[in-house]
Amino acid sequence: MQCTGHNHGGTPCGSHAMKGQRVCRMHGGSSPQARKAGARRLLEELVGPALSQLKLIVDNPKTPPAVKLAAVRDILDRTGYAATKHVEIVTLDLIDAEIRKLESELGRDPRPLSAET
Repeated sequence: MQCTGHNHGGTPCGSHAMKGQRVCRMHGGSSPQARKAGARRLLEELVGPALSQLKLIVDNPKTPPAVKLAAVRDILDRTGYAATKHVEIVTLDLIDAEIRKLESELGRDPRPLSAET
């Protein structure tokens, strides 16, 4: 790809753009932000082929089940369908019980179980 920059005369640069970038070194291609953007573009180009390879693994009848399962998990994890890691449900009864326990340890009168009593 040719550099999209222009020289002082207003004509196109003519140099080759740096790998993964749109401009040459002289037009800012070696700046940290340009290098980072170039690396991101190169990685984005690999997404399609990587997904195609994972699909081939999953669709191949000769692929061992464990390998298929790993490929399926990778696909689901990266598309927002990862398995839930940990869920903790705390009820108000448990919170009230903990508060009563802490108040009694501090020597205070524990609160009643509900507002009605």
